[in-house]
Amino acid sequence: MYRRARAKALPRNSGVEDFRQAMTDLKHIVVDIDPQYQPAIKELKRLQKLVDVNRRREKETYSKMFKGGASDYLDDKRQLQPLNYKSMEDLEFERER
Repeated sequence: MYRRARAKALPRNSGVEDFRQAMTDLKHIVVDIDPQYQPAIKELKRLQKLVDVNRRREKETYSKMFKGGASDYLDDKRQLQPLNYKSMEDLEFERER
């Protein structure tokens, strides 16, 4: 079970769901089989930190994504004055005057 948990928790092929499955295996080892098995306890703590970091990252990302109010881009565009664009015909008309 420990080797299966370690394989699921490898950085190359793991996501949060894999971390949770590995944590389930490790908890089974620590609670049911051997509460003093230090490698499983250390790996459980390491995986919990990784899950917490990922949860914090997601929270920051989504809080920025769904914050109230308009975006900075739109606010900047609203403050700009309209351009006084004149077509070639308008410029020729002014020259002729």
